[in-house]
Amino acid sequence: MTNMMSLSKWIGLIAVLSATLLLWIVSMEGSDQTEKLLFWARYTARLSFVVFMLVFTASALDYFVGNRATQFVRQNRRNLGLSFAFAHSIHLVALCSFLWVSGEQRTADTLIIGTLVYLMIFAMALTSTDKAVAKMGPANWKRLHRIGVHSIALVFLVIYLGKLAEGQPQGSASDTTTFSLLVGLLVAGYLLRVVHWAKTRKTQTAG
Repeated sequence: MTNMMSLSKWIGLIAVLSATLLLWIVSMEGSDQTEKLLFWARYTARLSFVVFMLVFTASALDYFVGNRATQFVRQNRRNLGLSFAFAHSIHLVALCSFLWVSGEQRTADTLIIGTLVYLMIFAMALTSTDKAVAKMGPANWKRLHRIGVHSIALVFLVIYLGKLAEGQPQGSASDTTTFSLLVGLLVAGYLLRVVHWAKTRKTQTAG
């Protein structure tokens, strides 16, 4: 289980999960095209969120838990990051499809922030190679990816907090529970990373 999975296998897994999700949504009864596209946008976002959280907490989880599963995730972090970029690109297609059919508008600030985040995601994906690290230099590469991963996490957090502020998104109490769980996972991930950073910094200083 500790062996690296190739990028093609990770991408294939995301493709299968996305296709299964789409087939499930298409087969839903009692929903019109607009509702189905909304569900497609919503659940592709949650799929990419799960992949992102694995990337976001990989090192910290392996530091504190240290079992075969966490080691596997940490070793595959780069390919998981690229899989997240692929999954979130599918979400972008789903979201644009929903906006096109529904005619729903997004505010200028939302469009700007969304565009910047996607540019950051694509920049991180394009530089996720050993050649890119060597060309940019380890310090610049780490800076780009650190800013990128925190920007993505922050956007997820703001979006889900915004959904909670609406009361019961889509009029469903279960949605409120879901968004509360997603916010809780993000906050827990941040805390885990902070504690991990503090402990490793203390170790380095002591050394």
